[in-house]
Amino acid sequence: MNTQDSPGPLEQLRSATRSPLALAQGAALGGLVPVTTYAVAHGFELMRVEGGTVVTAPWVHPGWLLVLGGLLFSAKTVYEWTTAAFEDRAKALGFVVLVEGALLLAPSPALRYVALAYLVTINALGTGARLALRDRADRVPTGAARPGRARRTPTVDPSTATLTAPAPVRAQPPAPTVEREPAQLPASVDVDASLYTRAVEVAHGVEALSAAALRRTLGVRHNVAAALVDRLVSEGVLAATKNTLGQRPVLLST
Repeated sequence: MNTQDSPGPLEQLRSATRSPLALAQGAALGGLVPVTTYAVAHGFELMRVEGGTVVTAPWVHPGWLLVLGGLLFSAKTVYEWTTAAFEDRAKALGFVVLVEGALLLAPSPALRYVALAYLVTINALGTGARLALRDRADRVPTGAARPGRARRTPTVDPSTATLTAPAPVRAQPPAPTVEREPAQLPASVDVDASLYTRAVEVAHGVEALSAAALRRTLGVRHNVAAALVDRLVSEGVLAATKNTLGQRPVLLST
């Protein structure tokens, strides 16, 4: 994950609070994982410290599957958030090992509860913010074209169609060559003003936008959508950097 292109935790939460239902649903799902991991690990005493020695239950115990799944889920979410917060992958990795290790092996119950509180908070906020941002990005603004609907081409009845012979092509004398300065090729695909205006209207209705979403909304080709995104970035409508979902945040207010 590129920390320079992804917004920090506070920016994600600030944007996600505008979708409270999705934020609450993601928080409930994410916060449940570390609580279940803690309950299974210590309820079945899969890992414990006795006399300075780590004692583990047999690996054939079915509880290990739940614990390992919960640790993997938490590790990915905590690593992404702490990488964006610390801007250092080594620190983020060390934080993940420290917190999850304290959750399982800390001899003090108070320290285990502190590690559990950290994991519940980060998983709840991280999962909730991601789900809320995805919900806002999937919304289509009012008045915009629905994605996936192509324009119908008029059909011609062959019984009423009139066949016309092509006009003969006459040979034209070669035109005199005129020395002109070489024209510079455009840097991107040209788009007309009306299509760009529609793209601005779409950007005003969402929090973040990508070329794929713009292509589906406007029903245009990918190269046209990419050219529209480049122009929106150059005009200051979209940010130059992308968020964790690969979209560019909208800089103009709705």
